[in-house]
Amino acid sequence: MFVHNEEPYLCYINYLQKKFLNIKISKNMKRTLCILFLLMVSISAVATDFYSGGIAYDITTEETVEVVKSSKLYSGDIVVPSTVRHQSKTYSVTSIDTLAYSYLTSVIIGDSVTRIESHAFMNCYNLKNVVLSNTLTHLESYAFSGCHELKKIEIPNTVNAIEDGVFSYCEKLASVVLPESLESIGNNAFKNCYSLSSINISNTIKTIGKGAFEACGCLTSFKIPNKLKRIEDNMFSGCSNLKILTIPNSVETIGNDAFSDCNNLVTLIIGNSVTSIG
Repeated sequence: MFVHNEEPYLCYINYLQKKFLNIKISKNMKRTLCILFLLMVSISAVATDFYSGGIAYDITTEETVEVVKSSKLYSGDIVVPSTVRHQSKTYSVTSIDTLAYSYLTSVIIGDSVTRIESHAFMNCYNLKNVVLSNTLTHLESYAFSGCHELKKIEIPNTVNAIEDGVFSYCEKLASVVLPESLESIGNNAFKNCYSLSSINISNTIKTIGKGAFEACGCLTSFKIPNKLKRIEDNMFSGCSNLKILTIPNSVETIGNDAFSDCNNLVTLIIGNSVTSIG
């Protein structure tokens, strides 16, 4: 029988109660919720193919493996290697499956990893430092959502899309370096990143999804790329410190509540091509 450390789950339940819930949760209820979390982790971990260096792997092809949940919660600092040996055979580590709710503080990802899958590090609320692979191509939906202690991230030039909600609710995320190769930012990608004060936006970006920067309360400036055709619903809603925004002539439509509660937006310049405002 696997023995799990309950502390990370109890901490997370306490965090949810304090941050979002206006109800009291008894000690017995917290323990019940904790047990449910532990059961989910145990169930998802039983199919692990092998362990190496404290990391669990599943074999995906004859030459590749992916990092998966461990029978024990990951904690502290981990380094995901580029290759790993098992039964006298060397595999390339090419992807990371969900390690959500782990008690991680730092992750360095080897250069063979090309895919971080949906919800991979979701709610790893103590994760402070992440170094992404230089060959990463897929950063899937909600991969780092709810990583409340993450303060900075640099995305490599091999990534051309940030999917929905990838960094949503990363409350301390203040610095983001986006690649020149980036073409799209998904819905709610940076929603509720309260500490995000500035972000470099390349002119290669063609689409930015709904609510992408909603409630980024420290965002003071933003350069809208000149290939963008639509400002989506709630894109800047709740950006209370956004002061100056210029919309290029490429933009044809502006969605509903795109600038709602932007109380300090004193200069809004709209291009001549806009034909519809929600």
